[in-house]
Amino acid sequence: PRSTAERVVNVFLLMCGLVFGGSVISVLSATMMQFRMMHQGQTEKLSKLHTFLVQTGVHQAIAVRVQRQAQDRMAIQHPLREDQVDALGYLSDGLLLELRSNMFWSLVVTCPVMRWMDVVEKETIAAICFAACKFTYLAPGETLFQAGDEAVATYLLVQGTIKYTQILVPLAAAPRSAEVQQGTWLAEGALWCIWTHVGDATAFTKAKVMVVDVVELTNVLRGSGAEELCKQYGRSYHSIIVNSPPERPPRDLPSDATDCTEVLCGMNHDCQLLVSRAAFSQLSRSRRAALFMVTKGFDKLEQEINTGKCLALQNGVGEVQRLVVVVVLKVWNKSNCVLTQIGTWDPDEQKCIADVKLPGTKKAQDEMPAEAVQRVLKSDLALLADRIELVSEETEVKWQDSAAYGINTKYLRKVNTAQLVAEPPTFARASYRQATRSERRSNSIAGALQRVNRRAHSLGGVLAETVGGTWRTGSAGGKTEDFDHSDLDLQDVDGWQPRLQEVFLMARGKKMGLYAWLPADVLTHLQQPENVAKLTSWTDRIKCTDGELTQTM
Repeated sequence: PRSTAERVVNVFLLMCGLVFGGSVISVLSATMMQFRMMHQGQTEKLSKLHTFLVQTGVHQAIAVRVQRQAQDRMAIQHPLREDQVDALGYLSDGLLLELRSNMFWSLVVTCPVMRWMDVVEKETIAAICFAACKFTYLAPGETLFQAGDEAVATYLLVQGTIKYTQILVPLAAAPRSAEVQQGTWLAEGALWCIWTHVGDATAFTKAKVMVVDVVELTNVLRGSGAEELCKQYGRSYHSIIVNSPPERPPRDLPSDATDCTEVLCGMNHDCQLLVSRAAFSQLSRSRRAALFMVTKGFDKLEQEINTGKCLALQNGVGEVQRLVVVVVLKVWNKSNCVLTQIGTWDPDEQKCIADVKLPGTKKAQDEMPAEAVQRVLKSDLALLADRIELVSEETEVKWQDSAAYGINTKYLRKVNTAQLVAEPPTFARASYRQATRSERRSNSIAGALQRVNRRAHSLGGVLAETVGGTWRTGSAGGKTEDFDHSDLDLQDVDGWQPRLQEVFLMARGKKMGLYAWLPADVLTHLQQPENVAKLTSWTDRIKCTDGELTQTM
C-alpha cells in the first residue's frame, strides 16, 4: 500500500479474513469433534456388543448379522420425541394443551367413536390429546407389538408401511399376512376390552405411529360427558368379538364385523339417537339442506331416526349417511329349496299383491339383530319356528342413494341361514271350511282363516294347493300338486319343473303371507325385474270369495 487509505483497506481485509478463517476452522473442529464423539459412543457400544457375543459363545454367522443390524439401526436418525425436548417443560398447561391438540386432534377423530365425540363433547377430545397420545417412530424391521403380548395401547399408522402377520390362528390354518397402510388403526379392541395381540406388527419402511395409551384414555373418559357413549360402544364391540365364529377369529386389524356401523347397531337407542342427531344437525347446516328440507321429507327422516327405523352418522370425510339394518331368514328344507314369500293377501283391499322376498324385518329400536331374528320366527314364521334351526349369519352391504331422502344410504342386510330340521305334520284337507254368514258379511278372509290357523298352530301350518283352480288347505311339508303357472315362464330355469311347491299361508299381522319352497335359481328368476310383471298378473287372479281362496283362469 502506498497511501493511508490503501493501508486501512488492507488491514480491514486481513482482519475479515482472519475472522472468517478462524470461524471456519472453529466450525470444522467442532463438527469433527462431535462426529468423533458420536462415533466413539457407537464404537464403544459395538465393542461391548462384540464382547458380549464372544462371551456368550454365539455362532459367528449370527454374531455378524447381529452386529450389522445394530450398526445399521444406530446410523438411523429418528425425529425428536416430545420427551426429548426439554424446552417444552417450560410451557404452561394451557399452551401445552393447545400444542398437543394441534398435533393429535385430526388424527384422533379418525377413530369412529372419537369422531362422534368430536361433535358432542369436544372437551373430552382435547383431554385425550393432552393425556393419552404420543408419537413413536419405527425403523424398517422394528417391531411395534408381538403376538401373545397384552395390549396396553392402540395405534394409528400415520406414515410409512407396517407388515402384520396373524400368528394365533385356528388349528390347521396358516398364518395370514397383510400390509398395513397409513390411516389404519391397529388393536382398536384394546380400547374396549382386555386385549391380547394375536399377530406381529413389524415396520416394513420407516414408520410414524400415534400411540393412544389405554389407561390414560380410561382415566379421561371416567366421569366425562362421553362416558356412556363409550361404554355402549365398548359393550357392543365386545359382544361382536366374543360372538365371532371360529372361522373368523378376532384380529388386531380392522374387520367388517367390527365396522363402526355394526357396532352402532348394538348400542342402546339413546346413544344411537345421540350419534344420529349429531349427524342430522350437520346435515341441516349443509348448503344443500334448504332444498333437501323442502323436497325430500326432512321431518319424515327425523321421525324415522327418533323411532329407530334408521340411523344417521358421519363418515370419515364428514359426509352424512343413512343406515338401515334389515334382518332376513334364508331357510332351507331337505329338498334344497328356500322358504320364500311370493305375495301377500290384503283383506282390506281384497287383493293379492306379488312380493317376492325372503322372510325378514327391519331392526327395531333397542333391538339386536339376533333379537330381530327371533321376532320374525315368533311372528311371521310362528307355525314353523320350532322346526327351524339357525346355522350361520352373513352380512350383505348395499349402498344406494335414497330416493325418499336424497342422501346416500347403507343397507346392512343380515342374512341368517337356517335349516328346516323337521317336516311339518300334515292335517286333513277337509279342515278348510266355508265362511259363516257373519264372516261373509265382513267380506274378509280374516274370520275364515281364524279357526284354520288355530288348528294350524298345533298341526304345522296352513297350506294352499290347487286342485282344479281351487285353493285348499293341506300339508306345509307335503307333496307337490299340479299348479297352473304358465304365465310365469319358468320352463327355462334349469333343474326345476314347471310347478310351485308347497304354497301356503301364514299370518303377517292383518295380512296373510303367501309362501313357497323355491329352488335358489327359481327365486333369483322371480326377483328379476322382467319377471315381476308376470308374477303380478298371476297373483292378480287370486281372489277370496266368502272366505274361500280361488284362482280365476
